[in-house]
Amino acid sequence: MSVRTPRILLLDLDGTLVDTGGAGRRALVDAFAQVEGAPDPYAGFPFSGLTDPVIVGEGLRRAGIAVTPERIARILEVYVARLAHHVQRTPRYRVLPGARALVERALGLGDAVGLSTGNVEAGARLKLAPAQLFARLAFGGFGSDSADRAELTQHGADRGRARLGVEVPRQDVWVVGDSPYDVRAGRAIGARTIAVLTGWSSREELEGESPDLLVDTLEALAW
Repeated sequence: MSVRTPRILLLDLDGTLVDTGGAGRRALVDAFAQVEGAPDPYAGFPFSGLTDPVIVGEGLRRAGIAVTPERIARILEVYVARLAHHVQRTPRYRVLPGARALVERALGLGDAVGLSTGNVEAGARLKLAPAQLFARLAFGGFGSDSADRAELTQHGADRGRARLGVEVPRQDVWVVGDSPYDVRAGRAIGARTIAVLTGWSSREELEGESPDLLVDTLEALAW
């Protein structure tokens, strides 16, 4: 009987695991108002697939404010403080179809299951708190590791290998997300990629990135 080798499953957060009903955007607008006294700089600007540091930097540019690491750090600090308020009060928070079942199925098979998300780690924890999912995802790559999506995804893969205590080949690392950025990041580190249509990207956009697999929801994913 062949022994199944463990795999690493790295999941995006917003649009893949949960929909926070815009709580993150509202918290970030609050942070800009509090730190910079600036009105909402994000009208018409999509966040999907971008890392938190990149989103804050773009907000500063759109507001005509100099972009510095110190400003980005301060805004993200206030953002995290405001995020709990908005996550707890949104009526539209939901766990996306198949997300919880996929996590439990992969854990039951002995795989390492973590995050690959542009959210800073503290923000990811808050966004997953209502679903009690963060504790099930014991590691990850975060926007607080790097503003670059491929780099943070590599951090997640490395932490998954450390957790399993074995050298998992790149083809046994799977990156799952709802945006083209997720697919590109997975491909950049040599992982396999799964795109899911529960976020804000169209089928055409995701097909254009040639993921290894494209599914309507995570319910359709056999793991």
